Amino acid sequence: MTGDLPEGWRIARLGELGEWGSGGTPSKARADFWELGRIPWLSPKDLKRPRIGDSIDHVTQAAVTATRLRLLPPGSVVFVVRGLILARSFPVALTEASVTINQDLRYLVPTRDVVPSYLAWVLRHSEPRILEAVREATHGTLRLESDTLRDLLIPLPPLSDQQRIVEKVEALLVQVNTARERLTRASEILKRFRRSVLAAACAGRLTKEWRGGLGGPTTAGLDDEADMDGLPELPDIPSTWATVPLGAISRDVQYGASVKASNDPSGVPILRMGNIQDGNLDPSDLKYVGHAEAINLRGFLTEPGDVLFNRTNSPELVGKTAVVAESRPMLFASYLIRVRPRQDVALPEYVSFWLNSPWAKSWARVVRTDGVSQSNINAAKLKRMPVPLPPLAEQQAIIRRVRQLLTGSAALDAPLTAAQTRAANLERAILEKALSGELVETSPAQL
Repeated sequence: MTGDLPEGWRIARLGELGEWGSGGTPSKARADFWELGRIPWLSPKDLKRPRIGDSIDHVTQAAVTATRLRLLPPGSVVFVVRGLILARSFPVALTEASVTINQDLRYLVPTRDVVPSYLAWVLRHSEPRILEAVREATHGTLRLESDTLRDLLIPLPPLSDQQRIVEKVEALLVQVNTARERLTRASEILKRFRRSVLAAACAGRLTKEWRGGLGGPTTAGLDDEADMDGLPELPDIPSTWATVPLGAISRDVQYGASVKASNDPSGVPILRMGNIQDGNLDPSDLKYVGHAEAINLRGFLTEPGDVLFNRTNSPELVGKTAVVAESRPMLFASYLIRVRPRQDVALPEYVSFWLNSPWAKSWARVVRTDGVSQSNINAAKLKRMPVPLPPLAEQQAIIRRVRQLLTGSAALDAPLTAAQTRAANLERAILEKALSGELVETSPAQL
């Protein structure tokens, strides 16, 4: 990065470009810190836009005074340094109002010779380099050391050129972002369709004609009726179905292995929470455990038909589920729970449909335990989860129908993903040119 810079530019160490600091969480036991609070208190869940002026949670002036929270001025750059989001992205935002932050974020208030927007764009462009420095912290979450970020080297043009670069980049990205928003809406339509399919499947609506009102097999007499106390109301189900706890239709419910993994493909693959994507297992980003260590982990090897439930993740992702289809030996990691259904009463694919259904997402919001940056659902709660259970023959019919419907929507995934990738690459290409001095001409005053 030190070569081929335009005249007047220099390489700067990020730690030298402003005031650095972290945030905190005022005591939740102090009502006067939170009730009627008007000061934005940012956490990772708020960093979903490049510019941010408000937050989900707010604190009072009493909280700022008593806890010495730094009230950041508009134009501060804030970014995530702790949380599972760092497994896939490095959220960065520029503040447009006075805000405070929690301990999972860091701030950088730029010096006067640095345009805040320029710094924010540089950090976004540096995401691949930054994510390489992510490490596992205690309690299994992920973290970035502040010193790693402070030592990051970035190209720094003269102030006037920084401003012109920002103006040009943001003008170009208006068109790119419009396209990305349309692609995001298309992706959301597909997700809503899939959710509606699963909701209809697990309420018996997809197989109404299949039943035909002719009676037939029933599960309605099964024992172990599920406890619904405090849970969302279940959908109406056919009279031939039962509602039973998941534990009653499972022969085994087990936590995964806590073991270090590497990128060495000569070992045994280990499935992690990132391998569960949209109700399926994605083996494209596997880690591996050495054979010498794996030999002591035979009890954690998966079999076809195992249902893997993600017990710890961000609040919006905890509970995602997939079925193991491959017969090759694979381990499963500690953030997963393996459910082995009793296949004489419950088929794995149907169980997975239910665990990924809209009702299951509502259930997860009720039963999960929320930490600072992640949520957890333990095995005991999972075993008590109520399951609307059709007879086996109807489960098979539901699986066939869901496959038919989802296969059609899956055909749209590849072109949609390709278009999203092209849009993301276009943004990266624009930033690459901007940060190499190719997007705008150097100001004559700087020559």
